[in-house]
Amino acid sequence: MKVWITKYVLTEGIIEGNGEVSTSTPNSDLFVCEKTGHWANYAFPYFHGEGKEWHRTEDAAKVRANAMVAAKIKNLKKSLAKFEKMVF
Repeated sequence: MKVWITKYVLTEGIIEGNGEVSTSTPNSDLFVCEKTGHWANYAFPYFHGEGKEWHRTEDAAKVRANAMVAAKIKNLKKSLAKFEKMVF
């Protein structure tokens, strides 16, 4: 099954992965990537939360990625405003 990983979107972008949804627990949304390609050197290529760390469609991954970028920009603007107010 092909999915799009957004766990590392702020550092590596959206990454495609192949693997399967874990069936080890009921109602599991744990995705286990095959240890090939980008994930070849990762000890545990597991991703939790469909719609959070992994997505079944590229469009869903892009929506999540854009939301994560917007949240990071908001956070950075808040931090910048804090530093701009500092006077020594």
